[in-house]
Amino acid sequence: MDIVFVLDGSSSIDAGNWINMQNFASNLTVGFGSNISPTATKIGIIQFSTTTVTHLDLKDGTSKTAVLNAISSAGQLKSSTNSILGINNAVSMVLSQGRKDITRKLLIHITDGMSNLPCGMGACRAMYGSDKSLYGSVPNYCKSPRFPGTDATICSWNEPLSRCNPCSDATLRSTDLNSWTVGGASNPEKSTYGSIWNWRQLVVGIGDGLSSGYGQLQIQKMNYDPNNLIVVDWSDLSSVYQTVIDNSCNLVDSTQTNVLVPLSSSGYSIQYLGKTLSKSSYLNYEATISTFTYRVSVSSSAPALQRFTLGLQPGYNQDNFVNYDPYFPVFIGQDTTTNLNGFTFLSLPNSYTIAAGSSDTYTLSIAGDIPEGVITYGMSGGSQYTQGTVKGPSGVINSTTVALPPNINYGDDSSYRTTYCSSTKCYFFTKMNYAYRIEAMKSSSANLSAVQINSMSFDQIASGWDSNPNKSQFSRNVANGIMEVHEHARNQSEKLSNSNLLVMDFGAGTGTLTLMFLNHYLSQIERIDAVDVSSGMLSQLQDKITKLTNDNMLTCGEKIVINNIDLELAEQSLHPISLNKGKYNVIMSGMVFHHLENIPEKIKLISSYLAPGGMFILD
Repeated sequence: MDIVFVLDGSSSIDAGNWINMQNFASNLTVGFGSNISPTATKIGIIQFSTTTVTHLDLKDGTSKTAVLNAISSAGQLKSSTNSILGINNAVSMVLSQGRKDITRKLLIHITDGMSNLPCGMGACRAMYGSDKSLYGSVPNYCKSPRFPGTDATICSWNEPLSRCNPCSDATLRSTDLNSWTVGGASNPEKSTYGSIWNWRQLVVGIGDGLSSGYGQLQIQKMNYDPNNLIVVDWSDLSSVYQTVIDNSCNLVDSTQTNVLVPLSSSGYSIQYLGKTLSKSSYLNYEATISTFTYRVSVSSSAPALQRFTLGLQPGYNQDNFVNYDPYFPVFIGQDTTTNLNGFTFLSLPNSYTIAAGSSDTYTLSIAGDIPEGVITYGMSGGSQYTQGTVKGPSGVINSTTVALPPNINYGDDSSYRTTYCSSTKCYFFTKMNYAYRIEAMKSSSANLSAVQINSMSFDQIASGWDSNPNKSQFSRNVANGIMEVHEHARNQSEKLSNSNLLVMDFGAGTGTLTLMFLNHYLSQIERIDAVDVSSGMLSQLQDKITKLTNDNMLTCGEKIVINNIDLELAEQSLHPISLNKGKYNVIMSGMVFHHLENIPEKIKLISSYLAPGGMFILD
């Protein structure tokens, strides 16, 4: 085999447990033993966090000693968790260094919890847009079958019911990888050799990160066997060594052990409660919503129900699933137990959705007047599954004739509104009461630019920005991180440690970073230019400067100069800030770039304002 260890080096793993992870990987290596050789098994090692680092190339992992030395010398990256980047780089290593005649390619992915990068539309599309020949359609990757009806516009770590999903969800990329088989249509080695390899990813979950349902499901769905959750406690790593070795060698899906039983003897029953139609309006847009309701019961002698799947016609659009209850966890696509393609209500790993002797109601709301007809459903629990037919959404669910509607059961929280502009129109999005949905709202104007729409959106929420405890705390966390980077850099650079620094805060918003930076480096700063396209956000900053000055809590507030300008238009409009091009010692930007389009060009523009030896810090 060709094997790549993909190790999670994020900061959620403390120093002691990083040593435990190294020991774990070392003991796995010892388990492969003499099979590691130039002609048998080779092992490469990649660590991921915010970025990745290669500790051992696959071509060089030809002996147990080489692998053990690389593991023991690996320093921990200690940052965020970009599982997708780790997977992608491991795939690239196999593509460039994998042996043509060795069919089996295995990634052993060891992680302590769910991924949190990328965490925004811009970052997600930038990642997958870097190689469309490998990743295909970018928007599809910035969605997730685990979050129907949502897309990258809702990604936020600050929101407990989003946690950077679906942007950071690594299950879609993992599903791709685990589908690559000999003769497959989409194998990445196809253009070079033809589809001659079998790819698999074996995922091992370790540690406290698994306390999150999001983390548990992501790890389970990333595994080559999506019904198998391999987890281990830091204090009991030895208990799973043999399991990992066996899975690495055998690669037999647990779904192959599920037994199809007749519905009459399964202990499961279903009652269709009907279809209802409703109308919903928002921002002058009206849509029809079809809601299908079911009552499912489990007898006292049957295994607890773990999943309930409604089979759907091919060609459905996941954006049209505007509401579902229970809302988590769910999955849209091929259910690996019942083999039905459709909408599945899941349970958390090692749990159930309906206990023996109980019943529950399921609802599925879909955009449009969806025809009612006979569909196939599946239910599974324990080692059994069953199938039957029932009335349900029988037509093709497609958004070509129905725009994405708002959810009628949720109230719009205007402080969470944001926007996204395509090439032809701009959509409003919002947070609906307690759960994010991709409620695409009324198109405002196809003639407005993305900058103008962002400006309008942030003007609306500016007055409540600092009073929102989650947003204000997150803003301070980002500001602290940027200042830590600057402090480290100034200790290394004489130019950055000098006085009379000219500073720009790009996307300053209400000025959290601007004020913290001025307060900390007051004696060194000549001026800070606070730049933002939202006059409403900058007005809040001006109010804070005035109040803090009057309360004797801010000195030299006049060093902050407010600039309500789109930097791209500064030169052609002869804005004074354009005269400082090439003069800024420090340019910083926090919580901004996920709102931008054409990010490489934006970075190029902003960098042109740096002085020689200057520093651009962004989060």
